[in-house]
Amino acid sequence: MRKRPYLRTTPPEEALRLLLERTKPWLYDLKELVPIEEAFGKVTAEPVFALRSVPHYRAAAMDGVALKASVTFGADLSSPRRLRLGEEAFWVSTGDPLPEGCDAVVMAEEVHQVDSETVELQRAARPWQHVRPVGEDIAAGEMILPRGWRLRPWDLGALLGAGIKEIWVKRPPLIGVIPTGGELVEVTEERSLKEGEIPEFDSAVIEGMVREVGARVLRHPIVRDDLEEIRGAMREVLKEGCDIVVLLAGSSAGERDYVAEAIASEGELLVHGVGVMPGRPTALGVVGGKAAVGLPGYPVSAVIAADLFLLPLLEAMLGQLPSRRPTLPARLLRSLPSKLGLQEVIRVKVAEVRGKWIAYPLARGAGLLSSLVRADGLLRVPPSLEGIGEGKRVEVELLRPLEELSRSVLAVGSHDMALDILANELRRSYPPFFLSSVPVGSLDGLLAIRDEGAHLAGSHLLDPETGAYNIPYIRKYLEGVPVKVVRFLEREQGLIVPEGNPKGIRGLED
Repeated sequence: MRKRPYLRTTPPEEALRLLLERTKPWLYDLKELVPIEEAFGKVTAEPVFALRSVPHYRAAAMDGVALKASVTFGADLSSPRRLRLGEEAFWVSTGDPLPEGCDAVVMAEEVHQVDSETVELQRAARPWQHVRPVGEDIAAGEMILPRGWRLRPWDLGALLGAGIKEIWVKRPPLIGVIPTGGELVEVTEERSLKEGEIPEFDSAVIEGMVREVGARVLRHPIVRDDLEEIRGAMREVLKEGCDIVVLLAGSSAGERDYVAEAIASEGELLVHGVGVMPGRPTALGVVGGKAAVGLPGYPVSAVIAADLFLLPLLEAMLGQLPSRRPTLPARLLRSLPSKLGLQEVIRVKVAEVRGKWIAYPLARGAGLLSSLVRADGLLRVPPSLEGIGEGKRVEVELLRPLEELSRSVLAVGSHDMALDILANELRRSYPPFFLSSVPVGSLDGLLAIRDEGAHLAGSHLLDPETGAYNIPYIRKYLEGVPVKVVRFLEREQGLIVPEGNPKGIRGLED
């Protein structure tokens, strides 16, 4: 069996630096002209200047009467000033043009209408009070937005108000995604999977990630584990105008892993193997003058590697600073052994228990995409540590809003599908509550309650000495801990036998 060793394990920070220095993504300058209504979320390609002032006329800022301020000078409670409507005072609504000769507006609630032709004021007006001058918001010729600005909803309003109907934006980078592997099957195939076949969904995950940043995806059909086919696929996506080539799977050191070799033969291989887990079998290089990113086949590895290398590359192309997730200090509920020399990314559940934030590690397998689906955050174990001890303070990168986490109930212990039903029902309330489950077994659930690491624990422990369920264990492990025992479910358990029960099994005694 032929194996290809990694060239060397490169620290992720150095690997990203090499990729950015070699490809210089900040020089990306392709642009397109789009209507303002289609510009939300896009990035300006050049400065934008106002074509007209906002407002473009002197406007009333309040409902009331418009007048020349000087005619009210001297007005007070003892000597009110009366003005003739249509000659000295004019009723106006907010936004109306100021009548000729007027330079102030008096609010309606400060105006006493004597009759249909006369109003009375008991206070003098100041020149330009409650008047919006021309260009108060935006002046014609003023730069509204600079180059490299990601457009938000209110930006679009400002542009339209200033007379701008279309805008030059950076063309969303086009990412050529090439899934590789003879075991992969298109998810669109309407048939049952055979043993050894794997539905290809990594490309959908990567497409979602890059679309969030502002890129587009051209997905190539699945390519077999063949060096020449992979090289040909790279040439095809580059010919279609792709700005980055992403190869999925085939980046490790196995017999059928050709991605690193394909990058090297078509261009320049910068990195093969990065010091992060999951995600170590990552390959980075340059092909046809464009960045080439080889992501591992395991889905969690692919996500972690894309987050570390592909997304920063795209952000640089669009002139954006690297995004940073909000972090939260928390207490680690379980010890985490880790491999020295590699940064390990752990998926965690997060909850606030008795006023303190805790982090509970989830399963660590690189192929367990469900661990990302269920995760509230990510915990990075530095390469200089062989792990983090239970109870230590850690920094968690949040994958969910803090507002949601503060309304989350954490259930640790024995799991039952009824908890999933309960979680769904809790979301029907408003504001919703969120139930998160960590299935670790009954005893560990009780210990989590003891250690202030859960709100509730599922338990179905039988005491063989007394024949009682749960209570003996609660008394043993939760002595002195104020808890409430709720009878939640009854379970019916049985034996699974071959179809037709050929041996006639009726119970445990058989």
